[in-house]
Amino acid sequence: MHLYWNLAPTDAPVVEASVVLEVINLPQVAATYFWALQASFMDVDGTNQGAGHLGLQWYPPHPHSRAVNWGGYPPAHANWQRVLNGSRSKLRSTTHDPNTRDFMWQERRPYELRIAASPKKGWRGTVTDLVTGDSTLVRDLHAPGDRLTGLVVWTEWFCTCDDPTVAVQWSRFRTRTSDGVEHVPTSMLVNHPRDNCANVGHEVVDTQPELVIRQVMNTVRRIPHATVLTVQADWGGPAQIL
Repeated sequence: MHLYWNLAPTDAPVVEASVVLEVINLPQVAATYFWALQASFMDVDGTNQGAGHLGLQWYPPHPHSRAVNWGGYPPAHANWQRVLNGSRSKLRSTTHDPNTRDFMWQERRPYELRIAASPKKGWRGTVTDLVTGDSTLVRDLHAPGDRLTGLVVWTEWFCTCDDPTVAVQWSRFRTRTSDGVEHVPTSMLVNHPRDNCANVGHEVVDTQPELVIRQVMNTVRRIPHATVLTVQADWGGPAQIL
């Protein structure tokens, strides 16, 4: 399930995106769960250069089933079976996966996921523990492009639809443009893919001063597919639909 970001037009390109993720309760089964911020990489002429996803994973092969992933794919025409190359992460990986690294995240703790232009090459993925203030550089993804588009946060799961309920919370949706100005998305578009579990959904936790929303598995779906949710109550855009 997805929350697609709707951004107001800006004169300068978006070169950074961040969001706060909190895993509300741990999965109870030995299946993979993935919660991520995704961005597409684009050139000034509009050429799609692929996409990457940065997020936390419940992944049984890793210590205490916890990992962080920063990986991506080239554009479809360049062969989606390949993955983007990147720098070597300083984090250990029990599965020896360049994208997936051991990371002992905690439930009920907010983490900021940040994708930003790397000072070296490509795009940098960073996770910051907002309780301790510790920032972890996952690695740099060697994708071309000078701007970010197609921003979305999502929950991906490989359990069954009736496995115990798991919820994550998303808040503080932010972008930054090349002129250094921070922006807040105008709204979020709710997406529930067809032919998927019908008992997954979104729940609004707060709307003041801005949107805080959960993605929940094994629940009653209260917010319909394609609903548009305003991020800031004083923005003056589409009314919140619940």
